[in-house]
Amino acid sequence: MLRQPMIQIPRYLLPNFRSILEFSIDDIKNAVVVINKIGPVSDIEDLVRKSQELNSGSVDNSETIIALTEISIGLCALRRDLQKPPMEVLERVGQVLEFSNAKDWDNEKWLERISVIEPLVIEDCPIDIMSKARSLLFSVSNILNSSQVVTDVRYIYDSHVKKQVGAVIMHTMIFSYQSEGDFSQIHLSVSLDDIEDLISKLNRAKEKGAVTNNILESSGIQDLTPRKMSVD
Repeated sequence: MLRQPMIQIPRYLLPNFRSILEFSIDDIKNAVVVINKIGPVSDIEDLVRKSQELNSGSVDNSETIIALTEISIGLCALRRDLQKPPMEVLERVGQVLEFSNAKDWDNEKWLERISVIEPLVIEDCPIDIMSKARSLLFSVSNILNSSQVVTDVRYIYDSHVKKQVGAVIMHTMIFSYQSEGDFSQIHLSVSLDDIEDLISKLNRAKEKGAVTNNILESSGIQDLTPRKMSVD
């Protein structure tokens, strides 16, 4: 008998789940219709922008769309893992949040809303396709979260520490990355030649990406690569 995966709700999603309880059912229903009408896109920001274009700026439903999309991306992945119907997945998530004593969680309100949310969790819906794109990205062990380069000067002193006899300009690249849900950092000391070489390789990667995107467009295949792959 196959063991069912354990349901774990990432902490960063808890505010979105609580927000869903505060949104009216009509607001959620309208946002669901808009999300499915827009179709799959690379980023949640694209959904918000296209929603505003559809509404001509008359209705600001950005908070509802963001919260719904962020939780539904995870719910679709969970549905695929559990191989259970959407409604059962939604019910079980509510139970997990209730039993975990999540702050301000009202499971009755959640159950009132899950039938409206269900269209965002069904197979091959726009959010499911976006969820699959993110699952492919996270099949890689480490996902870059942010990067920076720190440049400083290290002085060299004489044996008696009386005067500076030289200096070294140091460039340190700092990569913050996500690995299996945890965040880590790696520091690399690099030279100016290393930086020039890296810039060259990054520019080449951008050129390859542009060529590949043109191939996808000519084939009628949508590029769903998020501009930012990490979770803040």
